[in-house]
Amino acid sequence: MEIPRGQPPGGISVIQAKDFGAGFNDFTADHRPCQPAIIVNGETVAGIPNYHYKITGLGTSTGNALQLQIANEGGCPLYFLITDGTIFHPKGFTERVLTGILLGGTPNLKDFQKMITMGLFLRLGASGAVGAGPVAPGISEATVPLRAYCVELHKLAPHPKTEYKIGDAEDQQKLGVNRPIVDKTFSMVQTHKLLLPGGHSMDSVIQWSLWAKIEGMEEKKFMEEFTKLVKKNHEAQKKKWDKTAEQQTEQSGRSLWGLVSEVLR
Repeated sequence: MEIPRGQPPGGISVIQAKDFGAGFNDFTADHRPCQPAIIVNGETVAGIPNYHYKITGLGTSTGNALQLQIANEGGCPLYFLITDGTIFHPKGFTERVLTGILLGGTPNLKDFQKMITMGLFLRLGASGAVGAGPVAPGISEATVPLRAYCVELHKLAPHPKTEYKIGDAEDQQKLGVNRPIVDKTFSMVQTHKLLLPGGHSMDSVIQWSLWAKIEGMEEKKFMEEFTKLVKKNHEAQKKKWDKTAEQQTEQSGRSLWGLVSEVLR
């Protein structure tokens, strides 16, 4: 399947994904033709899947913020797609007790951020396969980062011990509409229409553009929130917050706002 130009890796729409696999064949571990199992956002589109997966946090709210662990236990390859713009919710904890890890105890799941993803497209070979496939090596298990961004400014980043799931339909409609921000920033950076000065990454521009749009920020509010977050991170890292740090933060914030306002234009 060819991903449309200007889309980030994994940037496949739901309609494209549903069409993928119609009459499509792959091969078993011993090279016999078979109908692969195709999963789109957790739903079976084709074939009879036999697999399990888990999505967990990586400790940050921006960029490679989530991680997918997946294993294909079926006799035919598995195509696993998460469409661009899919919203994820915190689901639970990978360990029962978190005392002393976050906030001196176990935070409520509602305190964790919901995330929007660039999407992902994997081919997992049939269980026991060792050959190469058309999309990825013919492995039947994989652990890969999932590029995602926070859609809730004042909540906790996905901690490594939090588990995530695909969000409900209401949030897909309400928050998934912010997908164009992710795609537009990616496209502008890749085509050099948006030049990033030192100190600002594409991921940070995407993240702050999302927050600015969702929170309805103008420049003044943006600067207040940016300074608040930087100061909070300074204090968490036990760094000194003085006039120099404040001035550097203001310069960085003004520069970042210039990029964000270009994206939101």
